[in-house]
Amino acid sequence: MQLSDSTENAKQNADIVIVVIGTQKSEPQRHIFSPVENTKMLVYNSNPYFVDELIRQVTINCAERGLLLLRVRDEIRMTIAAYQTLYESSVAFGMRKALQAEQGKTDMKKQVSSVCATGIQ
Repeated sequence: MQLSDSTENAKQNADIVIVVIGTQKSEPQRHIFSPVENTKMLVYNSNPYFVDELIRQVTINCAERGLLLLRVRDEIRMTIAAYQTLYESSVAFGMRKALQAEQGKTDMKKQVSSVCATGIQ
């Protein structure tokens, strides 16, 4: 009896996920993900309250599973934040290097023109 109830609840949760995913607008993708990764990103990005509500419903049925899902959700959020920070710092580093390269080019052009000017005399 307990096993069939949890199986039925899992099927209902899966139906909820399918309904929510099916109603979302498709957005242009910049990266090629596997279908599972696309589904994860769509669920996490579509509605931030959806995952919280799903965790709440699972917690009502099984507290341990709900707490585990909370830990997974928090870990995912921390990982995404770390990747965003890494991306922002790498973009800033790239911009600094591009500016340094541009400055180096102008300095080299000045040196070349001064060498050419002194070589002609």
